[in-house]
Amino acid sequence: MRELILYSTLFGHNLELSQLIAGCCPQMTRQALTEKSAASLINYDRLIICPCTYGDGYLTPLEEQFFHQVQGMPLPHLSYLVAGAGDLDYGHAAFARAVLIFDRTLHDQGARRLGAPIRVDYEETASGARQAVAQLKRVRKEPEHG
Repeated sequence: MRELILYSTLFGHNLELSQLIAGCCPQMTRQALTEKSAASLINYDRLIICPCTYGDGYLTPLEEQFFHQVQGMPLPHLSYLVAGAGDLDYGHAAFARAVLIFDRTLHDQGARRLGAPIRVDYEETASGARQAVAQLKRVRKEPEHG
């Protein structure tokens, strides 16, 4: 099974989140969104994406480009989890909104959710990583502790 962790970051929070997840899942490939095109998703069975929310709930320009590439791509072979750090100071509607945008888009393309989207405050990236790893282990039927 080919597994990928993709991340996008402005201030390092989603980089940290992706590193923490990868530390618990060394069999997964981890790359920045800048290093992959949406077309490459055809080569993977499982995806964890850690998108960055910019300002009042926007995608970064790079994420916008990737997002538009994903739209219209059939992805029934792909299972995914979206996890991202945001800033609660922007309010509930804007908080880690990129997570919800990517979750909806991947689902609309036929990809299968591994679990509910994970949105954590940027000061809680370790908590987000633990949640993501626990969801992966449940899907893989691995013990959550150990």
